[in-house]
Amino acid sequence: MAGHRIFATPFAAVYPMYVQKARRKGRTQDEVQVDLSGADAAWLAGEGAEALRALEDLVRRMARTPAGESIPVTVDCLGRRGEREGELRSLALAAATAVRRTGRPVELDPLPPQERRVIHLALAEEPDLVTESRGEDRERRLEIRLRAPGPEPHTP
Repeated sequence: MAGHRIFATPFAAVYPMYVQKARRKGRTQDEVQVDLSGADAAWLAGEGAEALRALEDLVRRMARTPAGESIPVTVDCLGRRGEREGELRSLALAAATAVRRTGRPVELDPLPPQERRVIHLALAEEPDLVTESRGEDRERRLEIRLRAPGPEPHTP
């Protein structure tokens, strides 16, 4: 991906009446980060940020290298992504507490891949827990459970 020009429809062209400014916040080796702002940007971040997630999904489908490879894109608006990541980390910790207290697995509601990843990472360093995604497409859920006793699995 390095050194390739990104081909994507400008965000302001997608939602011109809602976003007066689209700024590329940064680019890591793995993804492009875009921060949206404007007088009506609150509309994108409101109501559970469903419009923002839909816009991000649309942009992810359009962002391609000249060779046609997809480019991971993160779209934020008014700091909503950071707020949501905090909510997801809190959810992960609450689920971990419940699993430890009851000994039973906890299955979360369906989440998009980037949100499941936040929870996986939040619990990755917990030696007594395992996280696993289950299901298909939009019904993909995350399960948190106690690690089975015994030797650590060997990964070649």
